Amino acid sequence: MKTVIDDNGTKIEIEVDSEEIEENEDKCTFTFNKRTNNKISTKIRKILPIVSLMAFFLCGFLIDNGWTWSWTLLLISPFIESFLKLKNKSIKKAIASLLDMVIIALVIFLGCYFHIWSWCWVFFFLIPIAHIILE
Repeated sequence: MKTVIDDNGTKIEIEVDSEEIEENEDKCTFTFNKRTNNKISTKIRKILPIVSLMAFFLCGFLIDNGWTWSWTLLLISPFIESFLKLKNKSIKKAIASLLDMVIIALVIFLGCYFHIWSWCWVFFFLIPIAHIILE
């Protein structure tokens, strides 16, 4: 969108995606929204669910006993999405988010490969404890 501003008789053209305009008697203030994602991360976010779903079905159909573990490939998309959002967070929030992902991955790994699902739920208590400590 192009906005034309008449400032003391001169015209200025600005190309923006979105804007908020506050008008007072003496001045006009523009607030522009920043783009938080670049093109590469946006493309990754759009294509990753499709790729993980394709990998899930390919592993399930082509590998013997592939259906028993290939569901974990569906978790790739939310994990990568969380990693891409870390750059906009503070250090403490980023550590807490990473710790959440590590705990979830640990529970899934221990449950799938060592079949100790009945004891792994205890690790989920670490998530609120870590958030309280990092507060």
